[in-house]
Amino acid sequence: MGASPVTWAAILVLAAGTYALKSAGPLLLGDRPLPPRLARLVTLLPPALLAALVCVQALAVPDSLRPGARLAGLSRRLKTW
Repeated sequence: MGASPVTWAAILVLAAGTYALKSAGPLLLGDRPLPPRLARLVTLLPPALLAALVCVQALAVPDSLRPGARLAGLSRRLKTW
């Protein structure tokens, strides 16, 4: 079974939009450095995104474990870290 042409069109449009967004930063900033406030924000993004991904994964599948057990395990892990 093949995918419908509408699906491929949506994929291509989304891919082009993603490419445009990723290239907008270097094209707009060029060789200029980031402002200090934005540079501090950029350094804080990876830990925040990682924490958000861990929380989503810990609570995303309610079938395998109860959310209470998942939260207890996650809090225990964070305490030992």
